[in-house]
Amino acid sequence: MRTTRASLFAKIAVCLLPLLLCLFGRAHGQEQVALLIGIANYQHLPPLTTPVHDTQTLAQTLQERYGYIVSLLCDQEATRGNIFAALLALCRDSQTRRLHSVIIYYAGHGMEMPTLDAGYWLPYEAKPGQVADYVAHDEVKKFVRAIQCRQLLLISDSCFSGKLVTRYLAAGEYEKHSVAQQVAMPAAGSSAQATSSLPSKLVLTSGGNEPVADRDAHSHSVFATKLLDVLHRNSNELTLCDDRSAMFQDISSYVAANASQKPQLGILFGTGSDRGRFVFRYAPPAVLEIPQPEGNTLVLKQEDKEVYLEGSVYTVGLRKVSVWYGEREYRAHKKSGSKDRFTITVPLEPDRAERLRIICHYVGDITSQRVIEIFRLAPLAIKVTSMVAGAILNEQHHIASQELAAKREQELAAKREQKLAAKRRQYGDKCLNIAEEWYRAARYREALLHYAEADAAGVRSREMYLHRAEIYIGQADYARAAGDYGSALALCEPAEKSGIYLRLGSVYEKLRRYEEAIAAYRAAHLHNSDIREAYVQEGTMQFILGNLSAALTALNHALTLREDAATYHLRGQVYQRERQWSMARKDYEAALRIKPDMQAVIVPRLKEIAKAIGKQQK
Repeated sequence: MRTTRASLFAKIAVCLLPLLLCLFGRAHGQEQVALLIGIANYQHLPPLTTPVHDTQTLAQTLQERYGYIVSLLCDQEATRGNIFAALLALCRDSQTRRLHSVIIYYAGHGMEMPTLDAGYWLPYEAKPGQVADYVAHDEVKKFVRAIQCRQLLLISDSCFSGKLVTRYLAAGEYEKHSVAQQVAMPAAGSSAQATSSLPSKLVLTSGGNEPVADRDAHSHSVFATKLLDVLHRNSNELTLCDDRSAMFQDISSYVAANASQKPQLGILFGTGSDRGRFVFRYAPPAVLEIPQPEGNTLVLKQEDKEVYLEGSVYTVGLRKVSVWYGEREYRAHKKSGSKDRFTITVPLEPDRAERLRIICHYVGDITSQRVIEIFRLAPLAIKVTSMVAGAILNEQHHIASQELAAKREQELAAKREQKLAAKRRQYGDKCLNIAEEWYRAARYREALLHYAEADAAGVRSREMYLHRAEIYIGQADYARAAGDYGSALALCEPAEKSGIYLRLGSVYEKLRRYEEAIAAYRAAHLHNSDIREAYVQEGTMQFILGNLSAALTALNHALTLREDAATYHLRGQVYQRERQWSMARKDYEAALRIKPDMQAVIVPRLKEIAKAIGKQQK
């Protein structure tokens, strides 16, 4: 009899165990969390354009469309210590809470060390060459291994992020299982919930082991543009498994068509992944509609110069309510004598336009987050009904909200641009100072590299262009030297321009661009009429081009400023070509008188003139 009763109780326990486990699981819930890291303005490295914008937009999408609880680390918050602390907090939370889905996202600078076969994320305080201060991919994998969850997706939008993918998930990868694994796998055509029953820890990268594009026409990175687009368009479920996944194909084809990079999808090797799949589930608001909207109101009111948002929420199955106003969280308290009724009191600042986020946690797997725009607190009798289904505002206030939001976004964009420009100027000044040091040390290759960095950052100076032009002349790169002299002219004072025009003319001579050389020499003596070299060089160029009268005019002006043998010799050649024999002979004799050692050049010319005069007299 005892055996029969024991057997009966055992059978009942076996039958009830799945139900008890299901109820226990639903009571504790399965949460979805995301850690998003975006760094655009580095402390010691060149700034980027899109990472913070990408990260904030992705956070809003995951919160509002997929019910994720999001933690953000942006710019100066994303130090190496803070990144490790956030990952460690995820590990600890996964041991005390029932995490169903985890997303870790990084956007910022990345690098690789080929000698170590290692890749790195660069935190906010990273310095060039100090690898010990970077976040190694292997360190990230150690944290991922310790996170206990049903599905995890690591997304990396950075250069050389392909180092994270130790095994690429090619088409047909899931068919290569043992017989026992195939039995455990869901049948084709089953729901995404069934296909994600196996644990999965996947990595999605914006490219392979190569640099990736920072910005496209949508003010996001090329990779983030398509990722956000796919998540916004989804109204059901998105699945990532191998390279045949529709979501991965959409992202990969777009990125490959718009940038020189190829996204990769793979398993995080050695982290406990069992070839499961990652599923994004869209949570439509209709699921959380309140049965009795008239009992769920929030009212703005004012007492003693303090404004409050006060009200209550009542719905079946509600276990926790929290309200975020700006960066501060307020917990709703259960009303005495009621299991499901919560009261909320949030102090609001009258002059502060802010978003109010109300997060409701239900028994089971459902989490809801809704955003109410608090744009103006007068008049104060605004009622916001059916907060889970959405805020009802009148048309006038809705227009005011949109205008204020647009104005605020413009102000924030202007501040971001000013901050980015200041960072660029600071970086450019630093590069310019380093370049000048290399120039003085005759290390011209290093000087050119830092001059180029300063120029790209928008920091320019007259000395920079003059020094760089001299380096180019030494390298016989006369075209670039001419360009730098032209840039220097735009930055110098009028009194300094004559000397630069003179050097520019000599560069044009080297390039055999004689007309431009003449224009430069004329500009030189226009700025300084006493600069004799400009007249001499102009006369030489005119003589080469066969403009003999213009050459004589320039040489005559040069001789009025100072007599010298070379100029007399050149003018003698001009007269000789014009068959003015007597004038030519006088100039040659004047040249010999000033510089007797020119006999080897001038005496033959005098003999030619004597012969020409003799023939003319006959």
